[in-house]
Amino acid sequence: MKSTSRLVALLLLSLFTLHPSLFLSAAPPAERGTVIERGSGADEWQWLFSALAAKGATFSTFTENRYFTARKEPITLQGEMRLAPERGLSLRYTAPGETLTIIDSEGLLLRDAKGRTRQIKAGTRDAGLVTALLPVMRFDSGQLFKQFTVYAARDGGDWRFDFVPLNEKLASALGAIVVTGIGTEIKKITFNTSPKLRVEVLVGESKAGVAFTADELQRYFRADK
Repeated sequence: MKSTSRLVALLLLSLFTLHPSLFLSAAPPAERGTVIERGSGADEWQWLFSALAAKGATFSTFTENRYFTARKEPITLQGEMRLAPERGLSLRYTAPGETLTIIDSEGLLLRDAKGRTRQIKAGTRDAGLVTALLPVMRFDSGQLFKQFTVYAARDGGDWRFDFVPLNEKLASALGAIVVTGIGTEIKKITFNTSPKLRVEVLVGESKAGVAFTADELQRYFRADK
């Protein structure tokens, strides 16, 4: 039975990877799905976790909408996202102003256009809200199931994961990190950073298996890592 399940999973993976149009639907599920647990209900999703994790280092463009309760319209930012699994996540904002946010195991490093930096150590509330994104972006199923209650739903080729932190304080502040996509591509990430701010990241053009140069690693990640 196990070999049959693995064969089915491999077949689904190849179809999603090579022919995502076969599974197209109008939109990702609008509602949270059912809880999945590693070793049982997660089996049917493991192929997708594995495919997303296997992308390795990635580069993407993105649009970030910040929804404040006190504003009718969101603040919109544009930028570039770099993920190096061994180094962390780097967000280079290019508009309306240029800034850099580095998210890694040490916490946050913020750098403005003039090169001035500010560091927020891991373990603090502000760092905790954002560094929770790291295991999600890496799609490391081992870490995800240790840190989150995972909900999953699918409609054709469209899928949705809701990651609710097991840490009660973090869950209270963050709510859930909701990731939606199609086939083996992440399309949108949403989360709260406070009761007054919801962040929506729309992922644009992406490249997987990127080999960042030494210069890029120095410019967009911590130089001492």
